[in-house]
Amino acid sequence: MEFYTDSTPEAVKNATKGLHLITEATPNGKKVQIMLEELKDVYGLEWTTSLIDLETDEQKEDWFLRLNPNGMTKSIFEAHNR
Repeated sequence: MEFYTDSTPEAVKNATKGLHLITEATPNGKKVQIMLEELKDVYGLEWTTSLIDLETDEQKEDWFLRLNPNGMTKSIFEAHNR
């Protein structure tokens, strides 16, 4: 199965280094971002993030379900450009 689809957002497709977090702008989403910032400060971990829109059920779209089949809104993956 292809990792990305044509509908995968460019910010996700073009993430090129470190970890890439896909999350929502909620308190739980912020917790993961805080942890990644702490890892960056201590270990130099590079990371990027993309926000999804829960109001439009973006986490249930095909491109997102390929990355996270259970449709949970916080997903972290190793960034790599196709």
